[in-house]
Amino acid sequence: EVKPYKLDPEIQAMTDLITAYHNTDMKHFEMIFQQNKKTLLDDSFIGEHIEDLIKSVRTQVLLSLIKPYRKIKLKFISDELKIPDDDTENLIALCILDGLIQ
Repeated sequence: EVKPYKLDPEIQAMTDLITAYHNTDMKHFEMIFQQNKKTLLDDSFIGEHIEDLIKSVRTQVLLSLIKPYRKIKLKFISDELKIPDDDTENLIALCILDGLIQ
């Protein structure tokens, strides 16, 4: 009964997005999101939670990116996450406040 939906573009986009999320693959996640933005945002559930999902992926990537370093430049992180410096600063501040970064 589920097989007909497996090839549905909307279902495939969501499945690919979840896979990229679980693999903490920011580039693939962003690519899937940009290619299917309208479809994903038109879905009421995804549209409501997409900002949290994006923040969560960025946080995971940020934490794995900075893990081996004692010092790291903000610009490097911004470039890796492909987001503006201000957004990177806000993400780092949230991670510090949440106790994820010391």
